[in-house]
Amino acid sequence: MKRLAVILAFAAVITAGIAARVGNIDEDGNKSPDEAVYTAQAKRLTGDKIAVTRDLVKTYNADKDKWLYPNPMRIGYLWPLSYFMEASGLRDYRAGSYVSTFCSVVSLILIVLFGLKYFNKWIAFYAALALAASPMELAVSIRAWQDAACGCLGLALIFLTAGCVKTKGRFTLLIPFVLAGTYYFMVKEAGVLLYMLCLLWLLSSLAREKMFCRMLSAFILMLISAAAGVSFMAYAMGGAGNMLEVIKHISEAMPFNDYAVCYQSGPWHNVIYGLFILSPVNVLLCFAGISGFIFCRKRSCGEDLDRGVTFWLMVILAVYVIVMTWMPFCQNIRYLSPVYGVFYLVAGIGAWYIYIYLKSKLKGGALKTAVCLIAAIAVYSAAGDYAYFRKALHNMKIVDITLKALESRPRF
Repeated sequence: MKRLAVILAFAAVITAGIAARVGNIDEDGNKSPDEAVYTAQAKRLTGDKIAVTRDLVKTYNADKDKWLYPNPMRIGYLWPLSYFMEASGLRDYRAGSYVSTFCSVVSLILIVLFGLKYFNKWIAFYAALALAASPMELAVSIRAWQDAACGCLGLALIFLTAGCVKTKGRFTLLIPFVLAGTYYFMVKEAGVLLYMLCLLWLLSSLAREKMFCRMLSAFILMLISAAAGVSFMAYAMGGAGNMLEVIKHISEAMPFNDYAVCYQSGPWHNVIYGLFILSPVNVLLCFAGISGFIFCRKRSCGEDLDRGVTFWLMVILAVYVIVMTWMPFCQNIRYLSPVYGVFYLVAGIGAWYIYIYLKSKLKGGALKTAVCLIAAIAVYSAAGDYAYFRKALHNMKIVDITLKALESRPRF
């Protein structure tokens, strides 16, 4: 009976998350320039993918005005979107919105599986509840952006990495890992950062186990897969020179992009503050999780929390946020989508550490009252996050998730 109740609880959260995504798809809303570009590129790609990709790249490289918008080398996203357009008959924004919704639902399922496998049902449930009502996740899940796909692939890649670490680099998971990592940077260039962090996690764990042969095998396999991916991208774009020219134009255009300079630049704390506006309780719980990991001894924190996985989740989250804060013109909460799932898992770990601390200090009715209070805060946080999404990001037709846009829609 208890097992059935747990299953029903998770099913209810996933169902609510799906309803929140499907019910909020805004098919006729205010669309951003990036969505228009993705839709137009995918629409043109219906047919001969190679020939059209080369034409898009040629046009992109020849027109400076196009350098300010998403580039056509992201074939890992554009081609599947184009295939979906062909299969569904849709040729407008709805195609990208539906793909984003699908990817976001998969992320919701993945975070449950991840939490149950490496932590416990309470952390998994909290992370799923928070992600189901997440303002930034809901924002990207209903738009024709590629960020929901990045979030889904990012969580899947981290899941595969943890599996590779636990199986000590066996090829049954190593091959899917390198293929997922290779595909990820074909979706968006920022995927390289997450892939490198995951690779560092895997190689360092194998080195710690003194499994140097498997470590070398994993590294060689990654190089072969990456080389194959880059070669295919170069072929699809009409040559390595064309691909390098696109990359060059991306970096050249950023300082002259008025939107990036105005909305995606500023003090280092912009990203943290933006996250706090979107999900204040979870930001505080993330800090609680990191503090708890540092100060809580393994024995007192329970055996059902994998400290190795916990450590690397926190490293990945911290490094990714720091890089996005430090990189010029990248202070956009949307760019953090690859670690949305990690953010909520770490928040769930923070809630667990708080429970462990209270358990060591309280007994009987006082502990039950504290647990009920934690549960009430979790529900209140999810409800508040969803309400803010509806008020600020959905009803007011926000076209991006930058700090300046959020400040114009105050939460409190």
